[in-house]
Amino acid sequence: LACAEPANVTPTKRRPTPPPTPPAAAADSKRRKQGDDEAARGLFDKQAAKLCTSPAAATTVAKASSSPGGSGCSGAEHKLAHVLCGHSDTVMALACRGSTLFSGSKDRSIRVWELTTCKCVATLEGHSGSVLALALTDQLLYSASSDASIKVWDAETFECKATLRDGISSIFALAVVPSKHLVTGRQDTNVQCIDISPFGDLKRKRVLSGHTGYVYALAAVGADFVCSAGGDGLIQVWNLKLSTAAPAATLTGHRGSVMALCASGGSLYSGSRDRTIKVWDLGMYHCIRTLTGHENDVLAVELSTHWLYSASADFMVKVWDRDRLVCVQTIVEGPGGIALALKATATPFALVAGCGSDIKLWDPQLALMAAGSAGGDALNQASIVDVLSAFVSLRTVSSDRSLQSECWKGAKFVFSLLESLGAETKLVEGAEGCNPLVFGRLGSNPALPTVTIYGHYDVVAARSGWLTDPFTLTGKNGFLYGRGTADDKGPIVATIFAVKELQQQQELGVNLVFVYEGEEEADSGGFEDAVRRNKAWFDGTELVLIMNTYWLGDNHPCLVYGLRGVIGLEVEVRGPQRDLHSGVDGGTTREVFNELVHLLAQIVDSNGTVLIPGFYDKVRDVSAEASDVFSQLTDFDLEQYRESLGVSGLEASTVSELLVKRWCAPSLTVHGVDADSSGLSVIARRAVARFSIRHVPDQTTMEVVNLFTAFVHDKFAQMKSANAVEVKVLNTGDWWLGDRTNSYYQAAARAIEKTWGVRPMYIREGGTIPISAFLEKTLAAPALHLPIGQASSQAHLQNERLRLENLLKGKEVLKELFRELKTTRTDNVSVSSSSSSSSSSSSGP
Repeated sequence: LACAEPANVTPTKRRPTPPPTPPAAAADSKRRKQGDDEAARGLFDKQAAKLCTSPAAATTVAKASSSPGGSGCSGAEHKLAHVLCGHSDTVMALACRGSTLFSGSKDRSIRVWELTTCKCVATLEGHSGSVLALALTDQLLYSASSDASIKVWDAETFECKATLRDGISSIFALAVVPSKHLVTGRQDTNVQCIDISPFGDLKRKRVLSGHTGYVYALAAVGADFVCSAGGDGLIQVWNLKLSTAAPAATLTGHRGSVMALCASGGSLYSGSRDRTIKVWDLGMYHCIRTLTGHENDVLAVELSTHWLYSASADFMVKVWDRDRLVCVQTIVEGPGGIALALKATATPFALVAGCGSDIKLWDPQLALMAAGSAGGDALNQASIVDVLSAFVSLRTVSSDRSLQSECWKGAKFVFSLLESLGAETKLVEGAEGCNPLVFGRLGSNPALPTVTIYGHYDVVAARSGWLTDPFTLTGKNGFLYGRGTADDKGPIVATIFAVKELQQQQELGVNLVFVYEGEEEADSGGFEDAVRRNKAWFDGTELVLIMNTYWLGDNHPCLVYGLRGVIGLEVEVRGPQRDLHSGVDGGTTREVFNELVHLLAQIVDSNGTVLIPGFYDKVRDVSAEASDVFSQLTDFDLEQYRESLGVSGLEASTVSELLVKRWCAPSLTVHGVDADSSGLSVIARRAVARFSIRHVPDQTTMEVVNLFTAFVHDKFAQMKSANAVEVKVLNTGDWWLGDRTNSYYQAAARAIEKTWGVRPMYIREGGTIPISAFLEKTLAAPALHLPIGQASSQAHLQNERLRLENLLKGKEVLKELFRELKTTRTDNVSVSSSSSSSSSSSSGP
């Protein structure tokens, strides 16, 4: 601050006593003198509550070099965390109240956003012109428009309380002064001061004349002062206590229109079309620094605790160290990304910018997640989305052995997360050539219940069709996009943070065993053997918790209590020892492809009914369950489901009928038919068809395989062919059925109700998770499936996503569940599920 410029002050004829320097101004000065070390120490005090992700691919971030001994602010690079879309035209104004953001747009609307979940919760309409300015009091929101009106809204209920209209002049700026005045900057060059008790009384207004151009910006200073700036390049300082209509002082120095103001304590910051930002001491009405670096008009300025932000028509947002007044980062938005409005927030984001019709949320992100490392100190400073972002960036595709080093990084990443909780942790070898398992154990108190938590850190490959980089977490409109967000990295991170927060609150009342594998998407090679070899690690397990399933719809939380099994099969028909030519040899021998097609036609009829005798004999009757449970389910629409599948019709006329077919009835699918041939004229020597059978209670795997094999051989024998047929079993996975009435499901239901405010729906799924039945039998403990993803999460598909609200509330559900298990521990809860490898069936749910 020693580099003071000459004062550019034009006093009025009777210059009043300058406003007393508020305590905040003295604090500003003191903070600067205390040096950079103190600023560095306090920089990330609230980091754990913030939501950060990696930047969008289109955004370039350039960091300016910082001088040695700096405050450390430049060590936290601002990253694009989320994008909110919804306005149809340019965002002109922003206001924030706690975690609620208000945005005003040229589309004449005001949108209300909940920043914790990044959801639009309301849209306020009523203006007939562009919404140009917003201002907040404790209870009220004021909006100003080009229609020359001011609307007054209840900031909690969003009800319009009043409309103030005076003249035909557009209102460009609003400011609320603590002395109960609403100040407006207007197109007619005037500043108006309105008494706002209770909502605004135009009969009690004062017109302050001192500008010769449009008034673009206002900033309240202390309890009684307001500064205005406009197209004439002047900054006027007004003392609202005085009855005079003349300014207390006029600040000059800008060589262009002043477009933006912000103030803190006794300091004022102004942005101008002359491409500069000036810093003013209002105690002395003195310009103490001019900041340069923008290449076009400075359109917005905003302050936070540590930074000054500026936005310009050069498509850049600059981040300035507030203590040293040096630029530490330049964020380049590119064409169409001019920020006309900025707002600094305390939590969960540091900076909100209106860029075109979008709202971008930025936050300083620690360089904490080196690949494969997430130490305890780093985890304590990171947010849940920080960690998920780092986790998603690891390409842990288990089916691609060229990415095995990435999978090992993923295993080490999970290992370090568990270590940060204080868990006893180890890497366990699976099958040869497969990715390792990560085991963790936290607590062995026999007086507490023990819960084994299963998950997987591997993901499926990301094929073409993504709208974003699948391995860069991207936030948009309340959703986090990236491979693994829903399956299964999001649930793992939610679990880690739930446990961490319970530890911090000293409320973790359960023993926890963690088992995370890296081969789930590649048939879990070596998993079962690894668990058996380390069975002592799981001693005391009373419950197996799995979060690898999804809600029925998008709006209502669910608990899953049943899964179908799967049997992968291959039927091969072999003929001549070599390929033949259809022109030379066609018609002289039985062709393998024709015989395979004939076989396929006899396995399933045109309605999808499996024609194998005895196939349906062991299928459990679910008519009572369909009536009692399925018919009561909501959040599912047949027509929407049909449209999502892209089909013209469904094999069901009611929701209950469809869910029975989807969850409780067996099905047979032909996935592909291949022939070994090298051209159109070739008769193949071999043809293969691949099937899967989804089997259900009370079918057993071996019985179904035997029925299928016998049927194929019988039908092939009837052909009296010289060719040969063979049936191969490729893979199997048991079906699983839990008891939704046991104490664990009821505890989970209470946890969901406490978090979401509604009782969960009990549902089954048509897919297969073989681990469920295996862990239940091996550990002699019932399993519970607690999904946190929605039906539209797109697991395994392009644009996989997890709603931010589901991630955060999933964490809270887990915390409540662990509390419930501590207080409602029930001994001797039986393993009431049954599996398809069993020879007998259970009584069911």
